Amino acid sequence: MNLIDADGHLEESPATFADTYLDPRYRSQRPKVVNMDGMIYWLLEEQLFPRRLGKGCHNLGTPASFNGEP
Repeated sequence: MNLIDADGHLEESPATFADTYLDPRYRSQRPKVVNMDGMIYWLLEEQLFPRRLGKGCHNLGTPASFNGEP
């Protein structure tokens, strides 16, 4: 059996959610990159990702850039 992991180790950038790619109906819901205490996170539906503490903790998926800086 062949197995293909199509999304492993993917790091999104804000460009992923640019108007060019995102349907106009969903633009108001796009994730935002925020800086909290020197760490950058995705803000999505009032929740921060990645989750760094507690149940479900992980560091994967941190935004690849903030304000145009890697």
